[in-house]
Amino acid sequence: MNKTLASLAACAFAALAFVPVAGAATEFGSNCTGIEGEPGFTVLDLSHSSSEPLPAAAPVSGVITQAKTTYEEVVPPRRLSVRMQVYRPAGANQFTLVEEAPPAPVSPGANSFATRVPVQAGDHLGFSVLSDGDAVGLFCRTFDSGDLLAYIEDPPPLGGTATFGTADEFRAPLAAVIEPDADNDGYGDETQDACPQSAAVQTACPLVALESSAKAGKKAVTVSIAASTEGTVGVKGVVKLGKGKKATLKAKAKTVFPGKVANFKLKFSAKLIKRLKKLEPSKKLTLKVTASATNVAGQLSTDKLKVKLKGQG
Repeated sequence: MNKTLASLAACAFAALAFVPVAGAATEFGSNCTGIEGEPGFTVLDLSHSSSEPLPAAAPVSGVITQAKTTYEEVVPPRRLSVRMQVYRPAGANQFTLVEEAPPAPVSPGANSFATRVPVQAGDHLGFSVLSDGDAVGLFCRTFDSGDLLAYIEDPPPLGGTATFGTADEFRAPLAAVIEPDADNDGYGDETQDACPQSAAVQTACPLVALESSAKAGKKAVTVSIAASTEGTVGVKGVVKLGKGKKATLKAKAKTVFPGKVANFKLKFSAKLIKRLKKLEPSKKLTLKVTASATNVAGQLSTDKLKVKLKGQG
C-alpha cells in the first residue's frame, strides 16, 4: 500500500488467478476410416448420410483446436502427413481456401493432432495427405448415395477460389473440434485461452492491482488511484463518529486506465461535518477507505488505506 503512484501506473501486473468460462466444443467432419484412393486429390465433404452423425460443414464459428483422422495402412507402407484446410462455399461447387494448417505427421490407425485454425459456420474441411511431397488420396467408400464428396486435383492458393468436382458414396476421413472464441483472438476458449474475456491476453486474466493515496480537506477527502490494467473502480469510506454511530462516504465509480491517475472525491456527510466541528483540532477521526476494482473476468481486487480527519472545533 501507498507505493509511488507514478511507478505503479507504468507497470503491468502478472495474472493472479484464472476462472474458466463455460463453453461447448463442437465436432464436425467424418470419423470414417480412410483407404488409399486416387492420388493427388484434395477432398472435402459436402453432405453426409444418416450413417455419419457429424455435420459435413461447421455448425458454429470458432477455432479448430484439434483434428482427427483414421486410415488403414497404404500400400506400399510409407510415412504420411495430413494437411487440413478450411474452405468457404463460393457458389456452384466453388470454394475459397480461407485457412490452412501446417502438415501433421500421421500413422495407420487413429490419429489426433492439435492445431489452431479459425472457422466460420458453414465452412468445410479440406483434406489431403502428403507422402514425400506427393499428394496421396485417402477416401472412405460408403456405398451410400447420401454421402457426397467434393474433390480437386490442383487446390487454389490461400485466398483463392476454385471449382470442385463431386462424387457420391464417398466421405473424407477427417474430423475437427471447434471451440468457442468469445473474444475473437483466434484462440480456443476451452484449451488455448485462459482469458476468453479479453483479446489482449491468452494467459489468466490479470487482476486490477490498485495503489491509493489520499488527501483530506475540510469537506471532502480526495483519493488518487493508479491501476495496473483497465478496470471499473469504486471508492468508499467509513468513519466511526462515536456512540455506535458511523458515516459512510461513497464516490461515483469510474473507469481507471493504466498509466493514468484517477481522482475520487469522498464528500463529507452532514453528520460527519457536524461531528468534526464539535471535535477539537488536536483530536482526529479515522476514515477507512477501500478502493475496489473488477477485471474483465469479474474478479475483485481491493486496496485499503486510513485517512486522519482533524477536528474543526
